[in-house]
Amino acid sequence: MLRKKTGLKNNGFSLIELILYIGILAIVLLFLIIFLQENLILKAKINNRIEVMDNGQFALNRIAWYLHNAPGLNSPLQGISERLSLNMSNPEINPVEFFVKDSKIKIKLADNQPVALTNDLVKVNSLIFSNLGFSGEPAIIQVILELQSASSLGKNEPIILQTSVKMER
Repeated sequence: MLRKKTGLKNNGFSLIELILYIGILAIVLLFLIIFLQENLILKAKINNRIEVMDNGQFALNRIAWYLHNAPGLNSPLQGISERLSLNMSNPEINPVEFFVKDSKIKIKLADNQPVALTNDLVKVNSLIFSNLGFSGEPAIIQVILELQSASSLGKNEPIILQTSVKMER
């Protein structure tokens, strides 16, 4: 015998269906959040790397400019040094020195206070100047710079940049 429904219509979800749909939605949202979080972390790492490269390239360009325009070299006369000292045509700024202090590349003009060439987002590990020139010939200064991000986000691989400049006498 068939029973007739007494006017009740089954238009909604049952409790089990509702729990199942909420669970599926939660799983989809969880994967979406994880995906977005990984993308944001990757973007931050890339931005840190770009910041390190920009700072390093700016510092190397500034050092190379001074080397190209310096008529005299104070240090390193031979071999390797962690400090570069130059004499410029303008005696008011002599000597011009480049060195690392507090994990930043600094430039010092004459007796003025040193000015940082790199910012707080970058940690300079080393700055090495090598005079590759021969005695009696114009100096060839090789600059090797190792720096990395100061951020603790992920593994910070150091970046090594280098350039060589032949000084004109």
